Amino acid sequence: MGLGFNDGFAPEDYSSPEPLVRITHEFWDSAELLKEALDVKQGSFVFGAEPDIVRAHPMNERTPNLVNFYKDFGDKYKGNWGEVSVSYMYVDAGESYPWHVDEEITKKTGNNPKGVLCAFNIVLLGETSEVEFKNLGSYTYKAALFNTSIMHRITPKTDRIIARIAFRDLSFEDVVQRIKGYTEIDPDKREWEYAGDGTKIYKLEAGKPTPTEYEK
Repeated sequence: MGLGFNDGFAPEDYSSPEPLVRITHEFWDSAELLKEALDVKQGSFVFGAEPDIVRAHPMNERTPNLVNFYKDFGDKYKGNWGEVSVSYMYVDAGESYPWHVDEEITKKTGNNPKGVLCAFNIVLLGETSEVEFKNLGSYTYKAALFNTSIMHRITPKTDRIIARIAFRDLSFEDVVQRIKGYTEIDPDKREWEYAGDGTKIYKLEAGKPTPTEYEK
């Protein structure tokens, strides 16, 4: 389940009620991020009480790989993304992150009056654990834009670690639309090209027997 950006190409229906959009065009090094996340885990902040615990370690001088991930995101998707928070997050096997909406829980646990509206999550460990969305079902993903404004929870089967860019000024729909725009602009990421008369036609690799007008 869930929409997907296949090799960077975004679906037209970015207003879909689906709670996440998968990102498959990787521009980060998951192995290096995981190693760093494990190295700094002991210094993470703990929210909640057992078994309902989540830990977070913010981007700082101890997380150069996380800094580079955020920089690479900004290089790939240029523009003003408003206020963001970048961190590693941890939920261990046997613990849980109960039903919540990030905007409310981040207001309560932090000093920022702006709550988190959505996030770009990369699962570094525990990819097989499902995230359950209220009335929408359960999902697994490796990397995705995640609508944290929908009620959700997770009880991981194994230790779970994610690298996250959390957006505090832009909604899920806003972020998806902006990234969708970038993937359409990049000629290498779109499935169409311009014909001599300026119309959009499918690329040869689309498998059309003759030049065919792009219909989406």
